[in-house]
Amino acid sequence: NPIRIHCYLDDILILSSTASQAEINTTLTFQTLRDHGFSINYAKSQLVPTNRLPHLGAIIDTLENKVFLSPERKDSIKALVIRVRKARKVPLCDLSKLLGKMISCISIVPVLTGAASVLPNRIGWR
Repeated sequence: NPIRIHCYLDDILILSSTASQAEINTTLTFQTLRDHGFSINYAKSQLVPTNRLPHLGAIIDTLENKVFLSPERKDSIKALVIRVRKARKVPLCDLSKLLGKMISCISIVPVLTGAASVLPNRIGWR
């Protein structure tokens, strides 16, 4: 049977229907990665099958079938929005950071698509 995985750079999610299948799939995936010269950072790995896990600034909940922004991601965006709103003139690097963070969240929070497109018209550039 094929192993269902989702990869983004060095982050890999292994999707399995049961805990025992997850263990088999994880073992086989790790062995294949090692066979091809990759090393596994076990300290950063979630090796126990779970239905709720942090991944790339999001919390994935397979029981509720939902994806949420992590509290850290929310706080980071909120702090940057506050800084941008307080500034009379916004440095381009701050605006770029904010847009990048918002764009990275679009698949999690689709309403941001419209918000990201109007920002340059509402903010003074420096």
